[in-house]
Amino acid sequence: MTAVAIPDPAVRNRIGEIPVAALPDEPRSGVRPASGSTNEMGRVIWLSPETALKQLKHEGEKRKPLRTDHYRRLPEIVANGEWQSIGDRHLAFYHRVDSAWFRVVAKRTAKNEFYLKTFHPCDRNRVPSQRHRNNR
Repeated sequence: MTAVAIPDPAVRNRIGEIPVAALPDEPRSGVRPASGSTNEMGRVIWLSPETALKQLKHEGEKRKPLRTDHYRRLPEIVANGEWQSIGDRHLAFYHRVDSAWFRVVAKRTAKNEFYLKTFHPCDRNRVPSQRHRNNR
């Protein structure tokens, strides 16, 4: 008889979704939990298939295209970036990688999970002056 592995609860029901970064504690505290939800605030930023398609569609239209190595740097951008709360559901992260600045926006869902909303290069003058540093 062959043993069947039971997926990790964090990965279960995530068909097509990819974990792209872990949220540091301090930015997580800048977002209010969803009212009425009994779920603990998520620690992972997920990339949904819909957002992945949206990112690919917009590449090259309005901004410089992202490369695979940019996506590999997402964990670094979130962990080491400066952050800003946008309302009570969004977190924006800004970080300079090599000579370019990048912006990552994560959105909290009604189930207290975080999903990548957007990821793109940004000009230095588009980085807000009021932002927080992650405590390392």
